[in-house]
Amino acid sequence: MLHCPEIRRRLMSIFKQMCYTARHDYPGDGEKEIAKIKTWIRQRQHLQQPEDLKRALAWLRFYRGELEATISLAKYRAMKRRYDRTDK
Repeated sequence: MLHCPEIRRRLMSIFKQMCYTARHDYPGDGEKEIAKIKTWIRQRQHLQQPEDLKRALAWLRFYRGELEATISLAKYRAMKRRYDRTDK
């Protein structure tokens, strides 16, 4: 998957964004998420066809969105716990 410089650049960009997000904002252990992403990338190093590479990048973008959604949900739940009024 890393033979094409353009694809490698995109992949590294998305991966760096995901690492930063997981380390700083992810609820729980962000290192597990980073390890999962690294494993996923290493398992797909053999991909050569452009459509397979595009599909892999699309999955990474999707997973980045899922990661951000998980973070947003955790922040929402924390805010709700803090400011929820029980004396209605």
